Amino acid sequence: MADCIEKILIFTVGLILWACGILLITFGSIALASPETIINLLSMIDGVSNVTNIFNVMPLFEGVSIFMIVLGCFLFLVGCSGGVVLCKKQLRFGYIACMAGAMVTEICLIVYAAIYPGTMDGWIKEQMYTTMLDFKSVDINTNGDITYANVTNYPVANGWENLQFQTQCCGAYAPNDFMNFTHWNKVYDIDINNDPTTYTVTFPPSCCKVHEAYAGQAPTNVDEHLVGYKECFIATTAEGLYVSDQTCSDVVMSMVWQFNYISIIICSCLIVVELIGILLSALYAKKDRH
Repeated sequence: MADCIEKILIFTVGLILWACGILLITFGSIALASPETIINLLSMIDGVSNVTNIFNVMPLFEGVSIFMIVLGCFLFLVGCSGGVVLCKKQLRFGYIACMAGAMVTEICLIVYAAIYPGTMDGWIKEQMYTTMLDFKSVDINTNGDITYANVTNYPVANGWENLQFQTQCCGAYAPNDFMNFTHWNKVYDIDINNDPTTYTVTFPPSCCKVHEAYAGQAPTNVDEHLVGYKECFIATTAEGLYVSDQTCSDVVMSMVWQFNYISIIICSCLIVVELIGILLSALYAKKDRH
């Protein structure tokens, strides 16, 4: 009975690795051959769609995709040969060696996922800063009503606005990035509460703090929805803004880390499964000798 249970467990480990291998090969191949498909999938996750509208995120995931294909091939072969340990004595050590090789690959992927994002920080900031040239000014009428960039005609500007509103970030390198783009500065005549004022707006409304009731939403009126819009609009330094110190590149980096944490967790789980498989195979081989 115990011998039968061991065989079932060994077969189950091989089946799990085989299925994981197919999934990794499929997903990794799609990511390399058709990046648009992966981008569309990622865009379904809250907040990611804004980032994919701002710049091409695929270079962040190309390395992981290649690792996934390599690891998937290892797991597929190991899974397919799961039955070898049960019927071919002379090939059992080769099976264990292949499983150990898959573990080494997963450890490399864990190290890669832990180190690689940090090397992309400068590239992300540069890409985001460049796209700020496409950050179209919003329109604000005399009553303070705000009209935003159309997502169809201005996807980058719309992505920036949504990202900043939803995450309370501002700018790529720092909030005062907007001071370096003269195309953003615009003169608005706003007459609220019989107080007509002309503002040369340096920072977009999405860099201003909104009232708590409208947190995470795009406000439609500067007086009703924004906290201290006058101070925010006329700010000449980043200190005058009503946002946190978090930049939008920090937000994107946190998303990248989240995806890499998923890779680390998956690899760690596979390592545990493979360790179980190696132990069961070694025990089975030892029993068979006796």
